[in-house]
This record gives sequence, C-alpha cells and structure tokens, in this order.
Amino acid sequence: MSLIYFSQHDPVVPPQWRDRICGIACVYMIVNTHSDEHISCSELLTQGLDCGAYSKGVGWKHDGLIEIIESFGVKAHREEFKE
Repeated sequence: MSLIYFSQHDPVVPPQWRDRICGIACVYMIVNTHSDEHISCSELLTQGLDCGAYSKGVGWKHDGLIEIIESFGVKAHREEFKE
C-alpha cells in the first residue's frame, strides 16, 4: 500500500473551496490509500455536498465524512480524544 498525499491547496481544488475543503482532502487520502478505487477530489466534493456532509457556517460534519469513506468499503468511525 502506498500512502497518498493531497493538499487542499492543490490547483485542482476550486479556489473558493481551498480554505474549507480540509475534510474532503482527508477523505481523499484515506479512500485513495485504502480502497481499490481512485476518486478525484472534485468527485468527493460533489458527493459530500450531495449527501449533506457540509453545512455552511459550520463546516464538514464528521458523520458525513465517515459516510463517504464507508461508501468505498473502508471502515471508519469517529472518536473523541478529550481528557
């Protein structure tokens, strides 16, 4: 398995999303590292917006990002690390 790196400031990211696409950039790296599929950042952005994973004024919802990851057969869960 080779790890995939992707920057939210990559030229393929629409300029209006570069400051708020960090959640999708993380999903991109996870899915393209741990899945047999290769999906573009723009496809993930569209999927995230379509499933309601982004809320204007709030940002990316963790449960929505997990839903996207799991749609590619990769197990994911959220966990709090507060002490």
